[in-house]
Amino acid sequence: MNSDQLLEALNQIASESSKNEKLALLMDFEAEKGLFREVLRLAYDPFIVFGILPKAEDAGTGELMFDEVDTLEFLSKLNNRELTGNAAREALRSQLAQLSEKSGELLIRILRKDLRAGFSDATINKVVPDLIPVFPYQRCSLPSEVKLKAWPWKDGIYLQEKADGMFANGTNLEEKFFLSSRQGTPLPMEHFSDLTAEMNMLIKDVQYHGELLVERDGVVLPRKVGNGILNSVTKGGSFAENEKPIYMIWDFIPLSSVKSKGKFEAAYKRRIALIKSMLAKFKPKYVRLIDTHVVHSLSETYDHFFNVLMQGKEGLVIKHPEGHWRDGTSKHQVKLKLDADCELEVVSINPGKVGSKNQGRAGALHCKSACGQVIVDVAIKNEKMRDEVDANPSDWIGRIITVRSNAIMRPSNSNQNYSLYLPRMVEDCYRIDKTEADDLKRIEEQFKNAIEAAKKLAESEAVVVARAASVSSARPSTSFARSYSSSSTRAPTTTSFRSSPVKTVTKPSTIRSVKPVTTPAKPMPVSSSSTQKKSRKIGFQYDYYAFTDCIPYSSGSFQGWKCIDRD
Repeated sequence: MNSDQLLEALNQIASESSKNEKLALLMDFEAEKGLFREVLRLAYDPFIVFGILPKAEDAGTGELMFDEVDTLEFLSKLNNRELTGNAAREALRSQLAQLSEKSGELLIRILRKDLRAGFSDATINKVVPDLIPVFPYQRCSLPSEVKLKAWPWKDGIYLQEKADGMFANGTNLEEKFFLSSRQGTPLPMEHFSDLTAEMNMLIKDVQYHGELLVERDGVVLPRKVGNGILNSVTKGGSFAENEKPIYMIWDFIPLSSVKSKGKFEAAYKRRIALIKSMLAKFKPKYVRLIDTHVVHSLSETYDHFFNVLMQGKEGLVIKHPEGHWRDGTSKHQVKLKLDADCELEVVSINPGKVGSKNQGRAGALHCKSACGQVIVDVAIKNEKMRDEVDANPSDWIGRIITVRSNAIMRPSNSNQNYSLYLPRMVEDCYRIDKTEADDLKRIEEQFKNAIEAAKKLAESEAVVVARAASVSSARPSTSFARSYSSSSTRAPTTTSFRSSPVKTVTKPSTIRSVKPVTTPAKPMPVSSSSTQKKSRKIGFQYDYYAFTDCIPYSSGSFQGWKCIDRD
């Protein structure tokens, strides 16, 4: 199979709507191994980063195939950083000038890390097990799913604001640093050179977790504007001269944990202490710790949450100091965010995007409010619902659905209508008991009511803490946690508040900031067997040093970090 034939095979897979048929075709084409398997690996392996994106007008204008112009060698040089910047772009132009139209299109899809055939890395791994590394992700639990009152509040719990930015994995290898999306799609690193230079000062062979924001003239832009700029950059655009990307990090894991069902059993208080220590040492401008505080009660937590909502921010994440990292939903980190439900009318059905797994099928419901001022596309909830919409799309037109979202998005230069932030269907069906949608005024009321609910919850938690303290003082032998959890007054456990971010709060906060962490003055020497054994127990080695702490060190002109054993 040559590169022209390979593109035809991908187009054949893309035209098939059945997942089972796509899988069968993949297995048939992959049986030839060779070029087909290599193209799958190049396009979907998240650790392969080319560093450039083709322009919209780029296309193959020659007549040759991959093997005739050493295209695979060209891709290898991009990944190994042997070709960068203008040299990389010139080499790409040379490739496209020689490749045929079909082979040129295949090269462009590989560079964009999307073969546009409607299958994912998970599907590829069903055909060739473990061919594509899958980036793990630690999700938050909801308050109702965790016994928060049993947490060690007296010792302090970490509280972090949700930055409302674009989530990004920052993989720091010895030879390069690259950013990628939650799904593993790499970002064009030529536009993140300042950030990359700062990340190179931090610990290597780890993956950092954080969110990307955009500063314009030193001011962080609202999420809608900033995320719009970032999305444009990922599609081939660039930052303006007065715009800079900022990486707000909150965690890191060793590369050995970057896998499906991966784990890292170092306590969060140690992970965040190391991040603070590194940032305090090097004082980077574009890499920062996410806004972090230590709180000592649920009352403080909900009071801060209320203040955050009033400032128009999304919410908070609270983290257990002893929490480990794991791929999946963690009981050691809980999100508090704004949720509001509203009723919208389905106006039309949007088809699935070309090249996606839903090409040729229903993709989203185009909805509006009763007044027509709120316009939003809501993704179809699941495959069962998608089958129902495909079978009878006209049945959904004019129907009312319940939509849950996190904020009202105001009109802007790019969108003259109101919209909703992170809209999703509450149920996989339309309402049979309603025939009218909510108008904008009603939707705003729903969000305002949620702010009041958050305020009342904060006040009720303050009462609970006061009673717990009273019980604790009356019974000196009773621990804070026990007296608090045994209080006769139970605080609400839900945080599905309805509010509208409209004004700021001037009330002074009682939240205490995290104190800077200093590096050890006299690190003990590390040696051989005992260190290796301890490192395996903890689950992470860095340059053969046990991960218990890190200190700055220098060697010649290089300055970096070394992990040491403090026991």
